[in-house]
Amino acid sequence: MSDYLALVEVDQRQNFILRADKLREMLGASQLIGETIPIAKGSLNHGVKLIWGVSGVLWLTSEELFPLKETLGKIRREFRVRGLSATFAIGDYTDSSLDSALKELQKRMRILKNAKSGEDASPRSPFFAQCSIQGQLSANQWWPERPQTRRRLISDDSAVRLREGDEYRRNKHIAELQKKYKGKLEDFDDLVLSDSSSDSYISLCKADVDALGRLLLKVNWADLAEALTGSPDGVPCSPEEAADRFSHALCTVIEGAVWPTIEKLVARDRNAGDHKKDTCLPILPLVVAGDDIWILCRRDMAFPLAVHLSRYFEETAAKNEVLQTAIRLFQPQEPLSLSFGLLFAKKGFPFDAQLELAEELERGAKTYRRELELKSGCIDYHWLESSGRETIERAREAGYSIPDANDTFWLITRPWTVRDGEKMLEAAHLMLKIPRRKRHQLDTILRYGAQLSDLAYVRWLRGLTGNERNGFNSVLAAIPEHLRPADGGPWFFDRGKPCYKSCLAELAQLAEVVARPGEDDAV
Repeated sequence: MSDYLALVEVDQRQNFILRADKLREMLGASQLIGETIPIAKGSLNHGVKLIWGVSGVLWLTSEELFPLKETLGKIRREFRVRGLSATFAIGDYTDSSLDSALKELQKRMRILKNAKSGEDASPRSPFFAQCSIQGQLSANQWWPERPQTRRRLISDDSAVRLREGDEYRRNKHIAELQKKYKGKLEDFDDLVLSDSSSDSYISLCKADVDALGRLLLKVNWADLAEALTGSPDGVPCSPEEAADRFSHALCTVIEGAVWPTIEKLVARDRNAGDHKKDTCLPILPLVVAGDDIWILCRRDMAFPLAVHLSRYFEETAAKNEVLQTAIRLFQPQEPLSLSFGLLFAKKGFPFDAQLELAEELERGAKTYRRELELKSGCIDYHWLESSGRETIERAREAGYSIPDANDTFWLITRPWTVRDGEKMLEAAHLMLKIPRRKRHQLDTILRYGAQLSDLAYVRWLRGLTGNERNGFNSVLAAIPEHLRPADGGPWFFDRGKPCYKSCLAELAQLAEVVARPGEDDAV
């Protein structure tokens, strides 16, 4: 008996979504990648099993080669109809284990994916009309009745994206949540919170499961199979079944965290009163695939989304038998958690640049997590005031670092753990009770350097009324102790760097980020 293993990976999933600049087409591309699992399940021939089903990444096994090749042919055809390109790697493991076969095929997969370059077989000619959605494709459909001139001349692939964009809205979760709102979200403009021309910001939340990659490198599927409960008739669990159960558990935990979080925040949003954009669903998952999550949302909902999503994920992961068994066997000192990068940018800022910056923030959060003695999810965010494509690190060095004599003063304390972020969110809401004009003064005060900033801060405190001073004391009490300013001054000393830091300016900024119309009326 021979055992064959096949790996299938959709090529450049990120670029596939970013090939169009309109939200509807991006949602359609996201929907297409999400359909890869049902496509694979619907293409299985007799004897072929899907043992790893994550959007865009599939593992299949078969005792016979021909049924497996037929299955892969069906998958490829279905992918191509939807404009998806994929890389395939096939091998046998008759004389080896599933673990060794996987490692060998994954190495081969990386080589095959790296070898894909140059032109494809698409026609190219100056006499071909260019697709008005995906400019790299030739148009072969013309819809003169379409009201949008820019969307009349399109390719087959773009027509699929448009159709799948509507299918995204019919997703059972999205459709149910959309019922709570009056209108249909069409573009990035609909995620903007207020009418003010100075507040045209939306947010991109990029999240990733911490420690999952290291866990998968350590997993021995045979050992995991032995540890997992077998079927009711007492038949032992096989390594292939263990992989299937692990991938299913991971997807279940991710989706079991994402959708309840969104439902909770939507319910809170609907109960908070009317505002201009209450006609549109304010949170849109673009990618929920394995350990990778992208979510577009209104700027006031991004930080609460990260905090609640982290908590839901940890709770659901802790209850999942398969994941906890794998952690106990292979990585007992490092539980799974989520780390986040949140970017706040103007609606017209190129989405590919948004994603790059959100990924940089996420990497920074994950790097900070690795430095922690007690591992937990971390979070970082950035308010992008300019449209330049500078890195987050350079932007912070230029705008948040104040050298003075022999010391450096930083107006930023991020990244935070998610638990610290939860406390900072509470402090930010309390900060909204301080008049906006006085909150904005903090950023200027803290830029004076060592002694002058201390004097200006004391004078600022004296300028607060009795109620404002009580409110600010509540703010200070809500800040995590290791981020709290020292008594009588705005700074604390970070021995790890070493440098002086203050969280007051970023706390005032976070208050602006999470404020809704009418919530921040103080002048």
